[in-house]
Amino acid sequence: MFWNKILTSITNKWRPAKSTVIGIDIGTTKIAAVVARFNSDFPEILGVANVPFNGVTWAGSDKVAKTAEAIRSVVREACKAAGCSTRTAVVGISDITTGINSIGLIEIKRQFSRRNLQKVVNAARNMIIPEDMVILDQVVNSYTIDGLDGLDGLVDPQGTTFSNQEALTHTVICRREVLDVVTTACRQARLKTLKVIISELASASVLLSQEEQKQGVCLIDVGGEYTSMVVYVSGALRYTASVPWGGNHLTSCIGLHLGLDKTEAEKVKIAFSKGESINGTENQDKAIRGMMDGSLRGLCALLNCELDKNGLKESLGAGIILSGGTSSLPGLPDIFERGFALPVRRADYKRENWLKKVPLEYASAVGLVLHGTK
Repeated sequence: MFWNKILTSITNKWRPAKSTVIGIDIGTTKIAAVVARFNSDFPEILGVANVPFNGVTWAGSDKVAKTAEAIRSVVREACKAAGCSTRTAVVGISDITTGINSIGLIEIKRQFSRRNLQKVVNAARNMIIPEDMVILDQVVNSYTIDGLDGLDGLVDPQGTTFSNQEALTHTVICRREVLDVVTTACRQARLKTLKVIISELASASVLLSQEEQKQGVCLIDVGGEYTSMVVYVSGALRYTASVPWGGNHLTSCIGLHLGLDKTEAEKVKIAFSKGESINGTENQDKAIRGMMDGSLRGLCALLNCELDKNGLKESLGAGIILSGGTSSLPGLPDIFERGFALPVRRADYKRENWLKKVPLEYASAVGLVLHGTK
């Protein structure tokens, strides 16, 4: 009798909850996970966890096995913190990605329906991409029916006859190898994956307000290996891209400058981020700080060129918002303000009432959870 009660209690605690989902953010230095339950307008965060992960090269014969083991580990820890189990997941990846704006058009007289709308969206996918890349996500920014924006002016769109329908979409492509590794690893971890998207889009859903997206804003995520950009103009996603530069680049520069291994160089970088003395002598501290500032100015110039060549800089009324672990480096907003000639601030949650207890390092995972509600 006693043991039956114990067994029942354990079973109830770890029984999968139908209304729970886990957001898994697979970065280049760690995997972060958030378990949430849907019981109101916003999900209730039940537990969080993160584990170290080296997703830089996605190479080696055991890459799938290592990724699957890291995913199993973070799911186990997050579910333990949440006090429940779930196998329903939305997954985000950080990798080399490119965004493509395209238009789909149908000019045959027919009736409006979701099916016909999907045909227009599919038409926008008719694009040539490199063989080693694959479509990861597609966002419909706007569509028109006989020149009307969306459904404006249509009392009952179902059954309405139109002669042309157009959709403006933004398509994100990533490396095929990375997506294959992630999806296979998720299957090996026995997860039911609802969707795989880029982590930066997930971050944007919790770090950018609708007003900022309407004004025009650029979210820059400075990660371990890559720095990614997400640009919204007039409330629509207009640009996504990433460059192979991140916090690990600074670590390598420090290691070469001081003759330190990666572990010790990382400690120096962390000390710098906290405003502490780096090497014990004032002259050496000043030299290293100058080297790091110069490297960050180089990153800023690279990103600035990306905005200029796409004609987006003049549309950023809300300026630049910085996220990612490396964005905590002191002086980074000032360097970017001078480089971009735009207002720059560090990211913060736009809905503090239900996210105030969740560290910002889980922003992408929280955004993935929100995608799981759609």
